[in-house]
Amino acid sequence: MPGQRERVLLVGPLRGATGGVAMFTETLLASRLGGRFEFVHLDTTRTAAGSGRAATLAPINFLYFVRQWLELARLLARHRPRILHQPVTSGISFWKEAAFMACGRLAGARVVAHLHGARFQDFHGGGGSVRRWLVRRALRCARVVIVLSDGWRRYLLERVDGRLRAEIVANPVARDFVAWASGVERDPGRAPATVLFVGRLARIKGLVTALQAVPLVQRRAPGTRFVFAGGPASAAENAEVERARASLPADGTVLFPGLIGGPDKRSWFQGADVLILPSTHENLPIVILEGLAAGLPLVVTPVGALPEFLVEGEHALFVPPGDAGALAGRVADLIADPSLRRRMGEANRALFRERFDPDRILERIEQIYREALS
Repeated sequence: MPGQRERVLLVGPLRGATGGVAMFTETLLASRLGGRFEFVHLDTTRTAAGSGRAATLAPINFLYFVRQWLELARLLARHRPRILHQPVTSGISFWKEAAFMACGRLAGARVVAHLHGARFQDFHGGGGSVRRWLVRRALRCARVVIVLSDGWRRYLLERVDGRLRAEIVANPVARDFVAWASGVERDPGRAPATVLFVGRLARIKGLVTALQAVPLVQRRAPGTRFVFAGGPASAAENAEVERARASLPADGTVLFPGLIGGPDKRSWFQGADVLILPSTHENLPIVILEGLAAGLPLVVTPVGALPEFLVEGEHALFVPPGDAGALAGRVADLIADPSLRRRMGEANRALFRERFDPDRILERIEQIYREALS
């Protein structure tokens, strides 16, 4: 019918989950694309019982798979979506996602796979020939695979399957956050400085390295505040984090506010002077894009897509993964140089406007949907 919106079944977790997939899902559902397509959502948010057990062989993950697969089948049968938009990660989760893509294709939906997993290269490249063949067959279910950077596109085409159609689309930052961030004014001269970490409180995000850097920074810049915002990881990693926290000063300079969102998130970004993310693996973390939008200088590791668009000394300072001394040194250097923080913040805002405008990103997603339907 003329003017009828095409139906898209979007798979992904929502608020309360950690990670970029949840943020992307929420942003897309709240975007203007909802006026051009009819979104049906399969919520894969994990309950508290499953927290920290993702990508493991825990029995609860089998229950999650069965429940979500049955719900997927129900939504496919009831709504007959033209498109299935499926996030793709790695590890055990990949096989669930592969099953969902196969079901979507069998039901007549055009599959749009969206590669988010930071460990996908290790998962694919570190497996045997059977695993690589299965990954290739799974991704061939998709009309198009959305990747977040040129490096990931090259990997797919050169190492996975040259016949795949891979399109580069960055993650969109929520429009309300961008509107707020554009008006934030920063005072590089204020003291003491506040260092912000936002992400899952896990080893892959470099959390323990960041905690080890805290006393080293405070020796050079006494009174520096650290804020570690995010949800917990696995039970084993939580124990490691607690051991690292036990050695931190109990003077109120190190804060753990948990998951942040909405006004709370804006408040923490407003009060920050430096944003850090010393991850061991990444794809294109949304928190870094939020830092660009908010005009924050960055200290990060050169992993994932970050070296493709961040210039050392202009947008960010790079440190090796796992090196607490190097992380502390670069953070302390930024704290001691307000003019550098100001220049980097201004450059990051300009970079965000040039490359990561959410309206242009949503236009690319709409274009990919239209092409998948043609």
